[in-house]
Amino acid sequence: MSRILFEEKVESENCLIEWRQMTHSGENQDVWAIDDITIRDVISKTLIKKSVPVKNFQSKLTYIRPGYVLNFRLEFVNRKESSKLLFDLDDIQLQINSSEIDLSQHMEIFSYHSENATFTLIVPIPKLFWYKNVIVNLTMIATKKFTLNLIHLGVQCENNCWLNGICLEGMCLSEQQKLFNQITHLSFNEYDLMKNKINVVNNELLLPFIDSTDLSAVHFQTMASTAIKNNLLLECSPNGGVKWFEIGIWTREKDTSLKDHYVPLPSSCQEKLALFRWKNSSIQILNIAFVKSQTQHYFMDELKTNSNMNHTRLHIDYSLDNVTWHELIDTNNFERPMNRFGRQIPTTIRRRSILIRIQSDSSFNLNHIYLGPSCPANCYGYGKCVWKSEQAICQCDNNKTSQANCLRNDLLLPSLYETFENKINYSIWSMPSHVQLTHRCYNRLSKTTPYLCFLPNNYTQQSYAIIGPFKTLKYVIFKFGLQYISLTNCSNQILFQYSYDNGIQWHTKKILDETNNIYERFDDLLINMNIYLRWIEENGNRFFFSFFNLSNFVFRFIKNKTKEVSCLMWNLRSISVRTKNDGNLWFENNLHVKETNGSNYEVQTWEFPLTQSSSIIQFDLQMFPLKNLNDTNWSLLLEISSNVMYGWSNWVSLIPSCNQTILYCEDKIALTGSSFLAQLYQQQRNVTIPIPDNYVNQEVRFRWTTSQEDARFMINKVYVGAECPWFCSGHGLCQSNGCQCHRGYILPYCSLDPSMVLQGEILPMQLNANLSSWPDVWGHEKCSSNDERYVFSKTDTRGLISSELSLVGIKYIRIELDTCFNRTQTFNDPIHVQISTNNGILWNNLITIIYRRESPQKPWLIEIPADEAMRLYLVRVRLFQRVTTKWTSNWILNKFEMIPEQLPRQLIGDGTLSANICNYKNYIFPREMHSTIDIELNETLFLTFQLDSSPCMAGSPVTSNRSQFHLEFSIDYGQTWSSIDRPSTIASRTNEIIINQPLRAIKNTFFLPLHAYRPLSKFIRIRWLAANSTIATRWQITNVTTRSECKVLCELDFCNGKCRCPGQNNCSSSLRKATFFERFNNTSPPLSDLLVLPLLNLASTRFIEFYIQMDCQPNVQVISLEYSRNMGLSWQLLKYVILNANQSNIVHEDLLDEMRFDYVLIRFAFLSNNSSCLKLEQIIVTGSITLEEVIYGKFDQLQNFNPNLFVSFGDGIFNETYLIFPRTNKSNASANEIITDDINIFENTFYIQLVIAPLLFNRCINVKFSFSSDYGCTWQSIDLNDILLFDESHSERLKIFTWKSTSMMIGSNQVRFRIGFDDEQMSSDEEQLIIGISELYMGSNCINACNGHGMCLGNGRCRCDTGWTNSDCGLSLIRFPNEINILDHVYYTSYGAAYNAKCGTIFNSTCKRELQTNYIDINHEHTYVHIELHDQCMSKANIRKNGDGWIRLQYREINSHEWITLHIFKDHQLNIIKLLPVYILQLRLVQDSPSGSRPLWSIEKFHIFHIHSQLQWFALEDKNATQWNSTFLTKTHSTDQIIHEIKDVYFNLDYILQIEFNCINFTKNILEYSINLGLTWLEIPNEDELQIIPIKFNYENNTIYRLTIPFSLFSIQNNSIRFRLKFSSNCADDHLKYIHIGNKCSMNCFGNTRCFNNECQTTSVQIPLVDFRETFDKDFNSANWLQLESYQHSTNKILWTTTNRQAITRPIDLRPMRAIKWAYTFENVSKTCHTSIYLLISTDGTLTWSILHQFDLPIKNQIAWNKTVELFVELEKITAKYNLGQFRWFQPLSSTCQNVTWGLSRIISVKSINSYFLTDYFYTLSSSRSNWESIDGALLAQPDQCNNNIPALIFHDDSFSVTTIPILIQEFYVLVFQFNAKCDRNGNTKPLQCRNLTSIIEYRTDLSSKWIQLVDMADLACRTSLINGGYFNLHTIKLPSETYSR
Repeated sequence: MSRILFEEKVESENCLIEWRQMTHSGENQDVWAIDDITIRDVISKTLIKKSVPVKNFQSKLTYIRPGYVLNFRLEFVNRKESSKLLFDLDDIQLQINSSEIDLSQHMEIFSYHSENATFTLIVPIPKLFWYKNVIVNLTMIATKKFTLNLIHLGVQCENNCWLNGICLEGMCLSEQQKLFNQITHLSFNEYDLMKNKINVVNNELLLPFIDSTDLSAVHFQTMASTAIKNNLLLECSPNGGVKWFEIGIWTREKDTSLKDHYVPLPSSCQEKLALFRWKNSSIQILNIAFVKSQTQHYFMDELKTNSNMNHTRLHIDYSLDNVTWHELIDTNNFERPMNRFGRQIPTTIRRRSILIRIQSDSSFNLNHIYLGPSCPANCYGYGKCVWKSEQAICQCDNNKTSQANCLRNDLLLPSLYETFENKINYSIWSMPSHVQLTHRCYNRLSKTTPYLCFLPNNYTQQSYAIIGPFKTLKYVIFKFGLQYISLTNCSNQILFQYSYDNGIQWHTKKILDETNNIYERFDDLLINMNIYLRWIEENGNRFFFSFFNLSNFVFRFIKNKTKEVSCLMWNLRSISVRTKNDGNLWFENNLHVKETNGSNYEVQTWEFPLTQSSSIIQFDLQMFPLKNLNDTNWSLLLEISSNVMYGWSNWVSLIPSCNQTILYCEDKIALTGSSFLAQLYQQQRNVTIPIPDNYVNQEVRFRWTTSQEDARFMINKVYVGAECPWFCSGHGLCQSNGCQCHRGYILPYCSLDPSMVLQGEILPMQLNANLSSWPDVWGHEKCSSNDERYVFSKTDTRGLISSELSLVGIKYIRIELDTCFNRTQTFNDPIHVQISTNNGILWNNLITIIYRRESPQKPWLIEIPADEAMRLYLVRVRLFQRVTTKWTSNWILNKFEMIPEQLPRQLIGDGTLSANICNYKNYIFPREMHSTIDIELNETLFLTFQLDSSPCMAGSPVTSNRSQFHLEFSIDYGQTWSSIDRPSTIASRTNEIIINQPLRAIKNTFFLPLHAYRPLSKFIRIRWLAANSTIATRWQITNVTTRSECKVLCELDFCNGKCRCPGQNNCSSSLRKATFFERFNNTSPPLSDLLVLPLLNLASTRFIEFYIQMDCQPNVQVISLEYSRNMGLSWQLLKYVILNANQSNIVHEDLLDEMRFDYVLIRFAFLSNNSSCLKLEQIIVTGSITLEEVIYGKFDQLQNFNPNLFVSFGDGIFNETYLIFPRTNKSNASANEIITDDINIFENTFYIQLVIAPLLFNRCINVKFSFSSDYGCTWQSIDLNDILLFDESHSERLKIFTWKSTSMMIGSNQVRFRIGFDDEQMSSDEEQLIIGISELYMGSNCINACNGHGMCLGNGRCRCDTGWTNSDCGLSLIRFPNEINILDHVYYTSYGAAYNAKCGTIFNSTCKRELQTNYIDINHEHTYVHIELHDQCMSKANIRKNGDGWIRLQYREINSHEWITLHIFKDHQLNIIKLLPVYILQLRLVQDSPSGSRPLWSIEKFHIFHIHSQLQWFALEDKNATQWNSTFLTKTHSTDQIIHEIKDVYFNLDYILQIEFNCINFTKNILEYSINLGLTWLEIPNEDELQIIPIKFNYENNTIYRLTIPFSLFSIQNNSIRFRLKFSSNCADDHLKYIHIGNKCSMNCFGNTRCFNNECQTTSVQIPLVDFRETFDKDFNSANWLQLESYQHSTNKILWTTTNRQAITRPIDLRPMRAIKWAYTFENVSKTCHTSIYLLISTDGTLTWSILHQFDLPIKNQIAWNKTVELFVELEKITAKYNLGQFRWFQPLSSTCQNVTWGLSRIISVKSINSYFLTDYFYTLSSSRSNWESIDGALLAQPDQCNNNIPALIFHDDSFSVTTIPILIQEFYVLVFQFNAKCDRNGNTKPLQCRNLTSIIEYRTDLSSKWIQLVDMADLACRTSLINGGYFNLHTIKLPSETYSR
């Protein structure tokens, strides 16, 4: 409610008050209305007198409206006693209509005003009394306390007059400066509440007005009065209590304790005048304080006094409620250089209101106090914190100011280990004088370090110890002892504390309550610098102060200090304080301890943090012999400890003994792990040991201890950290920045400098077994006095380590072990053979040797791992064994060899090779006397050696003509041996080399043809065995060498073309053929005993094959297939072939490696006497030397392909362009074929490609594929057979054919292929050229066979076809269509098709019928192919059988060769639509073979289309129909109609179909739709065009029809929909103008324009008509109409002139409409006319129409008539749901009513009920008035003398009618109007008298009811006085009661 008080009198007597809305930009206009305007005089506030106080008040009968309140004041009877009196609800009584009102439930405001000692009360009138006449009684019960004053009953004043003004008629009448009682202080205790009369009334506490604009929160304390559930609600009001906002609500569950509440204030409570109240609670409010938004950051004060506080104890406490005090700072009375105390404010009291109190038991001076943001680290105790420049900074004790701190780094201590073994260093320690340093503390005794002992002293002095300050602390470890002297009431405790601010604040780290080793970490401290540590004993009985406030009485309790008696004895020892980043290494160093007998030398480091894996420890070590004994039989142990929590007391070996769970162990690492033998470290050596990764992320210490007393050692250059690269290869020192290499080794890995090392030093092939070449050997001794070999037999560890070796080119290590004969014991302990790439730092186990009882002499062959480090760097080899008993598992290193990967090809021995041993009595024979190393074999290698007499034999040397030793050979590096013996065979009479033992000497030299063993191995090892000791001692083997065959041949002066003999003419010959092919057919040559082939170059040829048949006896024939590589000088056996009678044999034999020479002869030797029964059919020598995986041939020139890759080309002819196959009908089956060499198939997919040139057209060429896995003995067909059919259209280009096979189809990895070509239609005997092969490819190395878009080459690359690119030809340079009519665009290639004039293209070939499309980009997930076939065109006699597979529809992806069947045309279904996969693909139609018996067929339709999201097409933008196919599928012309078929779109209920066309001759059902992709069509129901119509409009003088169909009309919904438009064939070619399928526009643009892309295509805005009426007067135009068919305009009506009778309005605002009225005008309506006239409405912009009214003709009992029929239709149900609508009057075409004339007249929209009133002063000169339903025969006149110079409505016609809109009549409504009689405007302005008035006023209460006369105007005019000379009459007419509420 708004109220305006005019402060001054308005001078004008005629005052106009106007309410006007100011215009503003924006779419949302405010909607407002005025209700109940009251204008009245009020008494001037200067005349208001103070009302007389009363005891009772009773109002007059008053009508109560919503929002009325009762406002009154209470004044004290005796103001002097006002401070003692409080208000109670029982003091007053309120009654309304004799009903007593409970003020506890209805009182809204209760406020006390201190300046006049009054109370203001506001009570809202309950809703029960609204809209009633009441009498209010207010009675003062407490008449001795209060009186009533300023009582007001009425509308609530704004802001409640701030609870201090006079509220009269809803307006405040008081001085502004006295409007409110505002308080300025922001905190209230109970006294403040009482002082301001702020008491709880009705469980509500209301504070006076507070300026809360700068307040952020309120803090208050509560205490529940009862132990029950209590609720508390806090609210605020920014407008004097008119409206309250909830701030918070609290629930107390049975808790009577004191509670604090801190509540932020919302912005709605931050006002200049705000009220706060607590209500609905029995909870007591104790203290209230408001918090300002802008708070002070600090509190500081400087008091310049002297400071002397020794032995003074302060108590610094805080309180939240001034009742209970809590300790804030604990100060103790020990001496300090400066008494400075402080503490961080606890988080529990932040953002709280607190009091701080400082008190002492004696006087003290306070120099400085500061409360605010903390300084960094509290200035570390060397300064005080001050506030300066808006920040907290330190004022240091040296009078300097620092923003950081005042720390003195020169005083900070590093890591410390305190054992108290010397006197106490008081420069870092602080403790009282009674503390003792002793080995016995109370009853405890320490034999190691002394105690710092604290004994009971009855607190004469406090027991404590302080040390510091330290740098950044890491941890502290100490031993703590505790014993209770008295267990009775002993509350003392020992605290371990720290301080970073010089003792200002002590923070307890741990309470020490038991004897233990204590470990405490400090790295989690936020401030960790300048750390003091303190151990202190404190008494648990601390005295404190407490205050309680109870009913205004304050009590104080002080707990007295009891006598503190010490009841503890405690001690400290072995204190380790570790600081961070401390560079000190040694924790405890005994290296320089004074040497005494029996000393145990030990050294220990501080801990190291191992932050990453692969860490190491590195140091220099030298160990000295034991004193006095000079003995090195002792060891040094390196241990590690990570248990910092136990004080580093648990030490374990850094590298333990091996087991299965340990990664690093001593058997693998650093000689003997972390135990160092003194005998190996007598010289200083660098030691590097990796630290196991299980210590990562831990801190560890290291300790070195000796195994015996008086054992001395030296450690230097210790490094602990991450390993350097390759451990610096063991030749450098590891540092933090990398390696520091030894001399001769280079960075970055300290690898060997090649310029410093000789090759011979690092490439030994065999280490000396006498251990002289092993630098580190231990645990060994001589076997016996008779056997001087060294045996490893000692206890503990044994082993030996080689010097650094190179393993470049080394493949194996070979080890032979032996045992001491007279010391043979059990052998249970393994020997580890290990290798190190970093000079012995890390050892990797190569093999573990375990004694083999079954073959003890068998050597151990160790393969070198494929480790790059072993190839790049020098290595050391170690044999290592651990035993517990001497002589157990003893062993002798007999031989140690390194076998290279590339074995030597020549062996040259010089001198004797036998061991110089003469005593063999303990040896076992036969015994090996000598063996060679492994020798690489070749085709001509011979071994030569000589025998000489042994030096052990006396006498002259002799020679032997036969070998005295037995020779054996080994092809597995000497692990197993076989006798050298090649006995005679059946072919021994040939030149095959035969070997027998013993060997015979030639000129004292023995020759062993090693090349005879090359088929067994590529290398060989020979050894000589002595059968007994006599041979061993008599002979020795000398001059062992190898020689080649050429050298032997050269000695014989023979040359075979390969050998080059010095001094002889080298052999020369022309090039020889590499292959041989001969087919004998029926002309096989006669076979004798030998058949020799020509000299061949078999260097790259792989096999020989021949086909032979034996058809006579004997039953068995043997053929020896032999070869010679020395010009036939000697022959070697290739194969024996055994033939059975009457059997054909295909023999395939791979050539031996020994036959791979330029000059080789091959012969067939027939070993039987009768060879005439043998028939040799074919001999083939060919094949690649290695089985290829790819075969490629380009046949344009012979040198462009390898003939070894082919076995046969049949009768093919090379014409330098193609490989051409001629064909006659009498040719052999093998004439037209290609047979390849065997090929390896390792991949699953295998491709065959042929580039074919057609030489014969329209002929069917069969391509057949087969393979053989048995060298052509048997052939198996592959299911890849194809038919090639070429016509003249294919003659100008080569075509690449690709066939894909799989290993599953072949079933073998090594096969040969055969490709045959055949023309079954060939009938002529003459030879014809049928096909030419340009290229051939077989293999798998070409990526997907170039994806079918190119030719694979032999190197795996692709030669791409035109339009394709990329390495695999998989990328097209051409964009493929995604929708296309295949047939219309000839987007295909066909085979076996011919053109027929009747049927078009028909497929009629007898061998192949196929249509293959080009590539189509199926990039839409709903793309379909529509195919329609026809097979009855040529002849209907062919009838297919049901279920007979006829034609297949297949597809393949763009980079695939596999056709996938999509559909098989079966039965009689020849019309299909199939969904296509989303690929770029080809489609094909192919007929199953054979096709000769199938009927001919043709393709009628082949469409590729997809479902669209929307479609648009514009005729003007597509004049050349370039975009036609993107929207339409087909356009079909027939004799009577034109059909447009539109593509499919996704079905969406929000979609529309909109078309524009200019052909009036469209068919009745212009539109059909299909939901199954066009297979069947449905019609849209639209009987008589009542539901859907096209909208007609003109464009560029052309009549255009726009038809819009919403998708919501379709009852059947599907994924997609397709439309078909049908027009008359008489329409022009360009009759279709526009089509759109997509989202509908808002309200369909009201049918006025196109809808495109969800937007209306128009520049004009269709503004809905408001108050629509059409009278068709003389000024009528069609602006209100969307469409009007041709009409004739008459007076107040229009008549249709054509058979098209329709009218459609523009959009109309339906909201104010209640009904619509109209009239039909009929002329010449006959009885024979049968039709209906419809009124329809569209609420969706002309999309759909609904029938509102149907008027049927003819009318009963009327033959012919002319009349006007008035009609109306109620619209309430429609207007309640829709805002806008369009009306349509329509008559469907009727042949019986063509001559009927009818039209429309007087269309009026009847407005809805005006719920308020109607007022019209006719100011607006408009033809349409919103208050009037109709105005007929009247007009608005300009002001003139005739109408008293004011606007008026002049009724000028003889008959007139003016009708109002419906009005809701309330009780007591009246009709007020002014009128006058007729006025003569010709000069006589005097109006005529009442006798001339013939007007009446009527009313009705329903549209369908009759009019009832309300008043006669003439009667009124005659009996009513005139105003202003009689010009106007003013009348008030009371409306009948029957109109009330209607």
